[in-house]
Amino acid sequence: MPSAPLLLLLGLTPPSNLRWEEIRSGAITVRCAPGASPWCVSEAILHAPASTLGRMLMDFTSYPSVFSRITEARALAPGLATFTMRLPAPLAPRDAVARFTTHKDGPTTRVDWSPAPDAAPEVPGVVRLKEYAGRWTLTDLGDGRTQARCEWASALGGDVPEWALPTAWSLQGGEMMEELEAAARR
Repeated sequence: MPSAPLLLLLGLTPPSNLRWEEIRSGAITVRCAPGASPWCVSEAILHAPASTLGRMLMDFTSYPSVFSRITEARALAPGLATFTMRLPAPLAPRDAVARFTTHKDGPTTRVDWSPAPDAAPEVPGVVRLKEYAGRWTLTDLGDGRTQARCEWASALGGDVPEWALPTAWSLQGGEMMEELEAAARR
């Protein structure tokens, strides 16, 4: 199976033959497909316009004020950014470098990201996520509501024990939706 970054670079979503497991249900659902190149999908209806959410997702430097686990974000060039993420102790922090593109098709906005791990030097003591890839799909439902879907390559690398991954993915999928909506409503 191609790796997560190759799938994104080819313009594809996760392979259709993945075995999805629902790990969170309710207003925010999270499904994951564990394996060598794991993927997760988080979905929710957010009470914010899709245009606002899309602008926020392309404003990389604001990520620390939107997403609580992102402690630093820097735009390196148009559409290229680096992020540092905090994980629970005693786990080492993570960072990622990614290229972002947006696509608009009627009421739907897509924000894709693909890895660019060599576009910035690695930081000692920080685990570089070399397969940091994914896609936000935001569909405007009207009345200030958006159907939000985030698909992401969910390999956390480094020192995360395998038994902790489903909990980490559930938390990550829920936090992304909750925090993006809360930031848009501020």
